Amino acid sequence: MAANFGLYYPFIHFKDDNWLKLSAVYFDKMYRIVPSTYTTEDSDTVRDLEGFVDVVRPEWASPAFGETFGQFIHQYHTRLVDRYGVAKADQ
Repeated sequence: MAANFGLYYPFIHFKDDNWLKLSAVYFDKMYRIVPSTYTTEDSDTVRDLEGFVDVVRPEWASPAFGETFGQFIHQYHTRLVDRYGVAKADQ
């Protein structure tokens, strides 16, 4: 069985602890992009889910990756929103 990862984007701090708990049922790991120089202010829930919530540092990505990622978001925006949009949080 392949790993199932989520990316919490474009925010750093989780807006809804209940959403995060529910996402732990469906995903193996939830990543968020946090610069190494940024200090997060996490809720108790986020700290309790330390093994589930993980960080990707933007410093590792080259400018070419950023351009490719931006093109991906632009190209698949509608499909991504249809499948993963916040409006579907209750589904």
